[in-house]
Formats: sequence, structure tokens, C-alpha cells
Amino acid sequence: MNKSGTCAELGLGWRHAECFLVFLIVLICYADRTNIGIVLAQADFPGVPHEEKGNILSSFFVGYFCTQIIGGYLARRWGSKPTLLLAAAVWTFFDVLTPLAAHLGVSVLVFDRFCMGLGEGLMFPTQHAFSSFWVPTHERAFLITFMTSGQDLGSVAANVISPHLMDFGVACVFIFWGTLALLWLLAFSAIGASAPEVHSRCVRSGEASWIQQGRSTASFQEAKLVGEFPLPRRLLREPCIWAIFAGHVGCNYAW
Repeated sequence: MNKSGTCAELGLGWRHAECFLVFLIVLICYADRTNIGIVLAQADFPGVPHEEKGNILSSFFVGYFCTQIIGGYLARRWGSKPTLLLAAAVWTFFDVLTPLAAHLGVSVLVFDRFCMGLGEGLMFPTQHAFSSFWVPTHERAFLITFMTSGQDLGSVAANVISPHLMDFGVACVFIFWGTLALLWLLAFSAIGASAPEVHSRCVRSGEASWIQQGRSTASFQEAKLVGEFPLPRRLLREPCIWAIFAGHVGCNYAW
């Protein structure tokens, strides 16, 4: 049996390690956005008048909205690895600065959370670009669901862990999750890749060739050369796009 056959036979490989890393950063991403709500629920959070809490929470989503299309464009032009690293570094930096920003005043805190939203807005478009290269068609439902499940687990983890961290001070909440993000950045820098064909160990194992045969996306280098406008007009003419848009508008009141 050749190496490609071995990968398929075992059902395990580098694609699962890469998807697990993405799952972890999605978990951290949602924990980070949840923490501010947990902290603001405490009456003694410094520098935040009660009447300003809505503005602070909303500022994150203003930034989040601004980088959705940019994230997809960068992931296609640069690759998902550098874009994910950039996203995690940006939102983690501003998230860890949250306590300091609160001490400096509401305006600084609003700007800080806006910038955090800019970073997190890159996350999910990049995840989809990552999936288009790493996930074979027949494994798409499971692996994409697995990675996306980090959203719910991150929210649960933050609500379970962060209130206990607050016993040691508000800053400990942001430092703890920031440390986890830093460890992830180091791990993904070391073994992450934008596509299996540019992951040396995946190529040597034969798994990269097997994945390429089982996906619908062109090669990574070919995809980078496609000259398409960041928001293709053809998508705006698709009813399914507007259905997904309406669905998100309807369900995201929870945030």
C-alpha cells in the first residue's frame, strides 16, 4: 500500500492536527469576546460607568464587521497561516490591554475593543479559506463542524473559568487567556501551514497528495494567482448568500 493509501486507510493525519489547532484558536477567540461581558457584569470594574457598557460591548462588533471581507481576501492572497497568526496576535494584544484601557478612560476602552474586533473579524473568513485547502470533500461536514464547535466551547469555558480568575483580579482574566493565545501562536507558527502541499511533513507522508485528490479547490499557488475582486459581484446575485446573511442577522442577537 502506498503512503497516500495509508493516510486514507487510517483516517488520521496532519489534516486532523491542523484542524485541531484551528479548533483551539476558535475556542480562545470566543472565550476572549465573552470575557468582557463577564467582567462588565461586575459593578467594580474600574473606569466604566454603567451607562457606557453598551457602547463598549458594541464597539467590538463595529471592528468585527470591518474586517470580514478583508480577512477572506488576505487569506487567499497570503495564505491562511499568516492571516490567522496576524488575527490572533492583533486581537490578543488589544484584549490583554483591556484593563489598562479601562483605567485610561471610556474612550480608550472603546477604541481598544474596536481594535480587538478588527483582529477577530479576520478569524472566520480565514478559517473557511483554511478549510478549502486542508479538508477533503468527504470529511468536510465533520471537520468544519469540529473546528466551529470551538465557538460554543469557548463561551462555556470563559463562563466557567473566568469568574474564578476574577478572584485574583480583573487583569488575571485577560492575562490567562492571552497566555493561551501566545502558546497557540508559537505552536501554529511551528507546525501550521496554509495548505497541505506547503506542509513539508504532510507532503513527505503522502497525505498532501491524497487531500488534493479529494478536494475541489485548485492548488495553493494557483489559487493565490486568481485575480478576483474581494467581494465578487456574482456572490451578490446568489439567493443562498442572502439567506445565510438573513440567518446570521436573525440569530446573532445573542451577542
